Amino acid sequence: TGREIMEFLIPPINFSTKAGFYKKEYAPYTKYRDDEINVEIKRGKILSGVLDAASVKQGKKSGIYHIIALDYGFERAMEAIYLMQQVSTEYMKTEGFTINTSDYVYGPETQKLLDVAQEALLRKAADLTARLNNGTLVPPIGMTVAQFYEQSMLEILKSGDDPLIPILTTVDPQKNNLFRMADYGSKGSAYNIFNIMAFLGIQNINNHWIPDNYSYKRTTPWDVRCPDDAYARGYIRNGYVTGLNGREQYANAAKSRLDIITKGLMTAEAGYKNRDGFKCCESLHTTNRNLVVIERDMIVQYIYGDHGVNLKYMEQTKFGYALISDAQFEQSYGVRDMVRKFPTLKTLLEATFEQLRQDRDLYRKTYLRIEDMNTNMFIGDRVQLVLNPERIVRNVKNNYDHKGSP
Repeated sequence: TGREIMEFLIPPINFSTKAGFYKKEYAPYTKYRDDEINVEIKRGKILSGVLDAASVKQGKKSGIYHIIALDYGFERAMEAIYLMQQVSTEYMKTEGFTINTSDYVYGPETQKLLDVAQEALLRKAADLTARLNNGTLVPPIGMTVAQFYEQSMLEILKSGDDPLIPILTTVDPQKNNLFRMADYGSKGSAYNIFNIMAFLGIQNINNHWIPDNYSYKRTTPWDVRCPDDAYARGYIRNGYVTGLNGREQYANAAKSRLDIITKGLMTAEAGYKNRDGFKCCESLHTTNRNLVVIERDMIVQYIYGDHGVNLKYMEQTKFGYALISDAQFEQSYGVRDMVRKFPTLKTLLEATFEQLRQDRDLYRKTYLRIEDMNTNMFIGDRVQLVLNPERIVRNVKNNYDHKGSP
């Protein structure tokens, strides 16, 4: 089997994670196999799961290659990458992989469900426009009515996951190669599939809708002045399967033009900054006291990276009790039962529980402060550390025979 072939290529590592293709919100509509959801490797034997982007993606922190590098060295990790590449190449030579029309064409019943979902979005947009025309749309402090209306309309016309449900009920993602490429992290995403099979929805230009640059307050030559309908502002109700009409192609072309320019500028700017940064750092070196210095021993950092840790050894570590409620925390980490069994350890157990509680509160306070300053960073239960207690415990459990142990 495929798992047995992979077992020949990796050393006896212990690894556990959730498969990347599994989406909990899609579970009611998708037939997931129970033995593929969780990736479980015990001493090099693949017990369950699929090795997708969550396990073997390039640059994946705490992925299989990272674990091999930490446990067996970086040369062994490079060897595993090479061997897997050779196996996958030979597989593609003999078996191949392709998509066809049946992967993205659906029946009339699915189209009816998509039409219902799309009409629901447009009704919400029409209700918002009615509030604007009636004078009942009140913006928050710091925004004009026009700005608030535009922002609210863009938020409403975002398709979300609801229109994707009819497609999920029609196709089998485990057999549909178009879905498989996106789910396993090879190419594309659910957003791309949605644009192909359903509809493109609202097209925004730098988080704004299509501007009214034609004549006086016209978005296109064939629209009225001061348009208040979604189509005039760049809404596309067709997908790439059904095809775009001329009016919709205007909005799609405007968005595509911006994407091409943005990608080109970002690539050029990032490349320049990287080259500039590397040139600036060429003369830096680390002393035997872990100081980062430049020529003539001018100190740049008193300790490497301000923490003294080699980033290659940082792992994604789960902070298990960070986001659970007080009741769950008491149930999972409470010491009442342990105190009854070991009364002599009461002081130590209670002190340990209190320390865990203080650590949780400090973690929450710190990350909530970060979240307040940066809206793109949200509090989670995983942090990067050089020590991964969960993996240490897993290694001990899998590598040591506990038969007869207390």
